[in-house]
Amino acid sequence: MLEYEITVENIEYAILNLSPENYYRGIDPSGKGDFNVCAFRAIVGREELEIYLKYGLENDGLQILIFSNHIPDFKMNQPFKNNVMEAKKVLTRENVPTVEFRETVNKEFKGLELSYEEVYYLDYKVDEETGMIDKSEKVKHYTKVQMNRNMKALKSAYMIAKGAAAPSEIVDFRTKYHIAASTLSLILGFSKNTISNIENEGVTSLASGRLIKMCLKNKDILYQYIMICDAIDNQKKNEITNRLRMQ
Repeated sequence: MLEYEITVENIEYAILNLSPENYYRGIDPSGKGDFNVCAFRAIVGREELEIYLKYGLENDGLQILIFSNHIPDFKMNQPFKNNVMEAKKVLTRENVPTVEFRETVNKEFKGLELSYEEVYYLDYKVDEETGMIDKSEKVKHYTKVQMNRNMKALKSAYMIAKGAAAPSEIVDFRTKYHIAASTLSLILGFSKNTISNIENEGVTSLASGRLIKMCLKNKDILYQYIMICDAIDNQKKNEITNRLRMQ
């Protein structure tokens, strides 16, 4: 029997803070294979254990079937990392639901050539002068929400180019050293959800982004922040510093 210091509150917190980028989907790998399964990667408990919360659809509805402390050893895709966002639906001008697409684009911004991920949907081409709709061709269109998301992505790419830590860098670092997003936020003096927000929505502050980058690249600086952090106890501080020193 595996023994870990994991409470019901830990699991509830993990469920409430699931990230789309940590979503996996596949087929039940057991002998039955009688339901589709989806899993979310999360870090829980005092030991900051990496687990996969697995869900399945059964006759009684959606149920949590099991959670495990291993990376899936069977093929599972990550729909939210594909070009087509299956869960996102956008209405065309004819009120017909269509999927949202993602595409990496290059754009010059404030003198820098930047690469970032843009979201859009496809709809019929419209002549800007006459307003006539050409139903023989579909082109990119953007909702107001998509335009805001794309602007955030562009600004995030700009701040990363100017020295801020990229969301993927933060995720990789936390995964390597088993540090929860909320814990890293508290260590650096941010609000509890700051790191999670950056990972999911992009960089919003150049100053905080550069601070995070500096700490990821220089663990001695991170050690200092850990030691002066009042939001975590000494046992947690020792556990984190030991993991940082071992790798």
